[in-house]
Amino acid sequence: GRREVWALAESAWKTAGYEWPELTVEDVWGMAIHSRIILGMKKTTPHAARLWRILISESAHLIWRLGCERVIGHDDDPEWQHSKESVTAKWYINRPMRQDAMATSSRFGGVTLNKTLILKAWSDVLGDKLGLPEDWTKVRWVLVGMDPEIARVLFPGGRAPH
Repeated sequence: GRREVWALAESAWKTAGYEWPELTVEDVWGMAIHSRIILGMKKTTPHAARLWRILISESAHLIWRLGCERVIGHDDDPEWQHSKESVTAKWYINRPMRQDAMATSSRFGGVTLNKTLILKAWSDVLGDKLGLPEDWTKVRWVLVGMDPEIARVLFPGGRAPH
C-alpha cells in the first residue's frame, strides 16, 4: 500500500510539472518547512507549496490509515494486504481539492481563500483539463486525475476502479 500511495503522489506532482525529489521520513515530518524550498527554488510559489503540503500530508495520513486497517481490522490474517485498486480508490485527493474550491466562496468573508492560488495549485493535476471552464471552483464534477503512466503501472492490462 505504501508504495502505491507514494507513486500516486509522485504522479500528481509530476503532472503539475514538478520534479519529484527522493523523500525521507524527515521530509514527510517537515513537509511544511520543506514546502518553502521545494526543488532548490529560492522561493517556492505559494500554489506549489500548497499542493506539496496537501499531497504529502494526505498521502502520509492514508498510509497511517491503511496500516491501522490492516493491523486492527485483519490481525487474524498476517498475509492480508490492501489491493492496489483499494489503495488507489482511497487515495484520490478530491476531498481537499473540493474543500479548497468551496473555501474560495465570498460567503466566508475575511477567511476566504484566494481563488487564483487555488486555481493555480490544482489546475495542472485535474483530470479532463480540456473540458473544464477557466474557473472550475463552482463545478461539482471535477476530479483529480491520474497520470496514464502510473495507471499502467498500478493496473497493467486492467481498468482503474471507479
